[in-house]
Amino acid sequence: MEIRGDFVAFGALMFITGTGLALMVVGSCLLSWAAYLSPWLPSWVWMTLAGFTGLGVAIAASSAACAIATVAPKPQAAHKCLVLLLVFLALEIMSSAMSAVRQPAWSLNLYHSVQKNMQESLDVYSTNSSAAAMWDEIQNEVECCGVVDYNDWFTSGFGDGMSVPDSCCLLPSTGCGAGIRSHSDIDDYISTQGCLPVLSSGWSKSYRMISRQAFLPICVIQVIMVTVIVLTLRSMGRLAGHLPVLIRNPTASKPQHYSLMT
Repeated sequence: MEIRGDFVAFGALMFITGTGLALMVVGSCLLSWAAYLSPWLPSWVWMTLAGFTGLGVAIAASSAACAIATVAPKPQAAHKCLVLLLVFLALEIMSSAMSAVRQPAWSLNLYHSVQKNMQESLDVYSTNSSAAAMWDEIQNEVECCGVVDYNDWFTSGFGDGMSVPDSCCLLPSTGCGAGIRSHSDIDDYISTQGCLPVLSSGWSKSYRMISRQAFLPICVIQVIMVTVIVLTLRSMGRLAGHLPVLIRNPTASKPQHYSLMT
């Protein structure tokens, strides 16, 4: 029964290893998204996403080590790894709960920070090639124009105050954005919605999707697997009130004989 219990705990721990790897993959994907908008995102976004990714790595590594120690069997090592794993899982659950509670405030803070950075880069579009390339790429791909709306270009000092970059055009071509302000039907020629509202709507939808389809299922699986592990180890006498240790059997005839005692 004890051997079977070891393998039940091993299987549960490997499930947790999988959830840690899944968390790492989600964090890595979010980091790649952040890299796309890196000139505009505040530093705390990078730190948060890097922390989630690192937490996924820590959970996967500690649970895999605990699984190996469980079937070795190395009870002392298994216990230490399990304690470490529980600490990482607690940090993950608390972080997820905090992000859910603080999400509206964080989203507002992110919105204003990105708005400020976007406006600063928009103002130097004509003199900064990196800012110009960033804006042209975003406006082409997202089909947007300006920060809040296309009027931001008219007050930015770009061109003659009557034009927008060609990347704002519905059908981009050289000079298509010149003098667009004089047209009565502007929305027939350029995208009139701002890039910030589009991006803000996108990251809000992504947050809700990731929370429901990734973080919540991961946390639920981890709680279930930890419950299985604890119940299995208790039934095996591994969690009988204190840390089990390997001690030398004083009656053994050979020094390499050990017995598991609580």
